Amino acid sequence: MIAKRELRRPRLCVIGTVILFALLTLACPNRSGDRLTHAHLIEFAGDSATDCGHVALGQEFNTANSCVLGAFQEKHSFIVRYDVQGRDSRLVVGLAANDQGRVVIVKYDSEGWDPHQLQSDDRLADNGHVLLKPCPAESKLHKTQTGYLSCFDY
Repeated sequence: MIAKRELRRPRLCVIGTVILFALLTLACPNRSGDRLTHAHLIEFAGDSATDCGHVALGQEFNTANSCVLGAFQEKHSFIVRYDVQGRDSRLVVGLAANDQGRVVIVKYDSEGWDPHQLQSDDRLADNGHVLLKPCPAESKLHKTQTGYLSCFDY
């Protein structure tokens, strides 16, 4: 009888640990989204890029946007990340420029992206959760309706 009870405790511990890990993962999707977005932005812009920050939901955009616009005007590499509330998911939208003046948007979606809606230059990464979208050459940056900067009209 003791042997059966001893076997049940570790199994319950393992199950409890798995459930706790799953709940934490679901509760903090933007942490992993921010890490993935940040990694792709740095890969594009380089280690010496100015990090203009990560704007969380509800925070003001002005400081990050001023940093980006200043770096962009000076033709210096930069990165920035914005948390955005999607319809049914959480998004992290990143923008980066490299020293050659190329600009890219990196978007993380906790639900993933539909590969059938990609344009020819778009690329998916990280099991379809990250969309890399190059901006057109000679891009100009502008503020979207939600406040973050983009090279596209949304």
